[in-house]
Amino acid sequence: MINILTSAVIGKVPAQMADYVIAKYAMLGLHEVLRSENANNQSIKIYAVCPAMTDTEFLKDLSEHYVALAASQMPNQRLIDAQQMACLVKDLIEGNHHYSNGKKIVITGSEA
Repeated sequence: MINILTSAVIGKVPAQMADYVIAKYAMLGLHEVLRSENANNQSIKIYAVCPAMTDTEFLKDLSEHYVALAASQMPNQRLIDAQQMACLVKDLIEGNHHYSNGKKIVITGSEA
């Protein structure tokens, strides 16, 4: 199971996005419960991918100023590339990675 969360569940919670953050924290709770309940079951793999703001269609509903501000706060001064996220998820599915089962994988843009 791969849960796509947000880096907001790891660090500072963004303002003006309560519904989004609440939903992601609910998913984090699901991740933690499943991780705990399957800790000794090596046939079930559970990961949480926690990207910072990612360049997707979701951003069209946000102001350009907000998106630019978010990008300026990233390590590489850019948003996360959706293709980068897709490659990580593909690697997790295929088992081509070094992450331990149950891991929360935080993506900030400094990885690539």
